Amino acid sequence: MVRALLFACALTVWSALGASAQALSINSPGTYTLTRDYSHDMTVVQINVSDVVLNLNGHTLRCTSANSATASPFGIAMASQARITVRNGAITGCFFGISGGYADSYTLEDLDLSGNTYIGANLGYGHGHIVRRVTCRNIGGYTAEAYAICINGIGVNGVVEDSTFENLYKQAGATGIGEGVGVVIDASATGVQLRRNTLRNAEIRSDTIGFWSAVGSTTTMANNTITNFKLAVWGFGLTMTGNDIELSVDTPNSSGIIARSGTATSNRLCGFSTPISGGIIASDNTIGAAGSCGTALASTATSGPTSCAATKRRSRPACASATSR
Repeated sequence: MVRALLFACALTVWSALGASAQALSINSPGTYTLTRDYSHDMTVVQINVSDVVLNLNGHTLRCTSANSATASPFGIAMASQARITVRNGAITGCFFGISGGYADSYTLEDLDLSGNTYIGANLGYGHGHIVRRVTCRNIGGYTAEAYAICINGIGVNGVVEDSTFENLYKQAGATGIGEGVGVVIDASATGVQLRRNTLRNAEIRSDTIGFWSAVGSTTTMANNTITNFKLAVWGFGLTMTGNDIELSVDTPNSSGIIARSGTATSNRLCGFSTPISGGIIASDNTIGAAGSCGTALASTATSGPTSCAATKRRSRPACASATSR
């Protein structure tokens, strides 16, 4: 039996060899540093208090359920605890990489959330969350749900910046409504900032959305790059500027931006059959064929919902049921 001090500042010593026998629990405020990789077949780390900094220190938390298609383990569970920072490592193989929400001031930075089976990080219905320099690729494997989402909810005044979201598709083998989604902005989350992020799919597929914002939210999207999402941006209350939104080939039944309200200025949209629609006020955007955008247009304003079938498909955020777990 190998014994290891897993948290540098913790007093408890856990023992493990391969899949770990006991989940890690944090029950006191403070700064914790992981000293090795750790795995478990259910929740790997349970944070039971507020005011915690968890430094993964370059290590990986891994869920090792026998059947990932139906199992629902969490990499880190911290719902309702406030002022939590998680940084510098990877979380993979879990139903939710991080399960938070209903609290304030989460910071996720320098993390890799790739390879989780349903949601990278669930953060909805709080205030002041920050996601920065996070990588999230290839979410999938949980066949009981059709969605595959990197960031599910960011809360009021939330920020997602300098992050990369790649290869997000509807769950293979799943039935029912669902999409691969980069970031979901929860209902009534006002003052959200999405900036300098890269969203990229290797293939153009149906049921892919880059950014999705719910009714009652307001979001500024600036200087993001979104490539090969068949519906790049959908939502309400958007202020969009300086975004590069592209398909690698001209694609029928595709939409760059569908928004019921807001403004879109100085964005570049290439390859979409419907570049901008739905009531958003648009001007000075560059719109063209895949690979070669045209000249800037003086105005691409729409006066009303010109192509809103997709906006009526659901009235709740993607995975609203998961945010209430």
